[in-house]
Amino acid sequence: MRIGILMEFNSEQGIEYIRALLNNSVAISAIISIGHQSFPRAEELLLERTGGKYIKPSFSKILANTRIPTYFVSDVNSEECMNTIVNLDLDILVTQCSKIIRIPIYDIPSHGSLNCHTAILPYLRGCSCLEWSIYHNYPIGATCHFMVKKVDSGPIVSQSLLKYYQGDSYEIIRTKMIYLMANLMCNSVEKIISGEISKHGDEPDLDGPWFSPMRDPNTINLVKNKLLGTSTPPEYCPVPFPNQKDLETTTIHLP
Repeated sequence: MRIGILMEFNSEQGIEYIRALLNNSVAISAIISIGHQSFPRAEELLLERTGGKYIKPSFSKILANTRIPTYFVSDVNSEECMNTIVNLDLDILVTQCSKIIRIPIYDIPSHGSLNCHTAILPYLRGCSCLEWSIYHNYPIGATCHFMVKKVDSGPIVSQSLLKYYQGDSYEIIRTKMIYLMANLMCNSVEKIISGEISKHGDEPDLDGPWFSPMRDPNTINLVKNKLLGTSTPPEYCPVPFPNQKDLETTTIHLP
């Protein structure tokens, strides 16, 4: 089965997707890089969100001793990007992109395209959903789903709650989420390869509330303080989702 990775150049999540797949002996046929250089703001955000607790391996080190071809495109929503995906004749496309993908790439691979979302769908769709989960006292977790035209609403492949410990800081949770999403993506690809799950055209799109980016510094500080139990109102106390009994919980041990 031909598996491709569509990722922003040198992004931590894309790198961890590659590392998880290779560590589990899942062959990668091609990497499509959006851009050819890192953006300083992206590196600043990574440091702000993880507090230096996540150490990103180099792209070249991850790909050492492999012969995975890498293709570079200027923009994820370009015709160049779509044509590259078409020409690679992929079965599965693993995607990582901070922009909304507006070109119809989701149905090009024969088994579909996968996206990982930083919350439990369908309860939180949109942006900053890890932060909004904490703000609204929802359980922290992630969802890997098939991509469809509607954002954050395709059929679910895998979901998991993140094991939360009292006193875990925002930076620790953010770091653990990188690894949780990589694990979920790898598990989802393996489910498709084994035939355990497939995308059915008649499955309805998920529907749920949409959240905008959390940019207000005071709100972000409230989120951080809730985790540490130093906020008013009181600390983070997650209220279970209706389907929580069906969700697994993953414990992430940081390196």
